[in-house]
Amino acid sequence: MELKDFLEYMNSGKTVIGGSEVHRFMHELSQEALKLTAKLNNTYRTAEEIRDIFSQLTGKQVDDTLAVFLRFIRTAEKI
Repeated sequence: MELKDFLEYMNSGKTVIGGSEVHRFMHELSQEALKLTAKLNNTYRTAEEIRDIFSQLTGKQVDDTLAVFLRFIRTAEKI
């Protein structure tokens, strides 16, 4: 399935049936998004790298003015 076909189907308002080609493609896309967000959250990234990953996530080039402060995680231990 091509992204164009997937988006067309999703925009049609039709139901996504489990196990269907659309469902499998949706799962593949979600796994790719999880990989990309893990890249963002698990190590230092320059502003340029962050914009590149966001462009991959959205499928569109993001503006050079995009600035994102990524999550800050504190463990349950007392600091």
